[in-house]
Amino acid sequence: MIFRAIAYSTDELWSDSKAMERVVFVDADTRDDAKLVLSKSLTDLWRVPESSVEFYNLESEFEVMSRALGPASTGDQRLFEVGCEQGQPIYTGSRAHDQPLLLLNDNLHRMTLAYLSLPKE
Repeated sequence: MIFRAIAYSTDELWSDSKAMERVVFVDADTRDDAKLVLSKSLTDLWRVPESSVEFYNLESEFEVMSRALGPASTGDQRLFEVGCEQGQPIYTGSRAHDQPLLLLNDNLHRMTLAYLSLPKE
């Protein structure tokens, strides 16, 4: 199952601080497993202390899809929704510094296809 969270580091030397925070996707069987994967993966990726990695809005793909704005016909694109403007979904990755992190193994191909199919601004 895919889990999505918004993550950041409080470490002052965090190299990705320009982004302020990232939408991160991970594969996990449970929410508790997803928390562990997020902490470990982001600690290694960002080269920061584990205590500085924080995240919020950790949700399963089913939770994200259940409140998505896009119609069912948009499929997995709905997992990338981060807001709306004039009744239309806004997707992560619309700006260069807010690209999502796809820290996936089992679902990498599926999510890459969905990401590449997002509407372009």
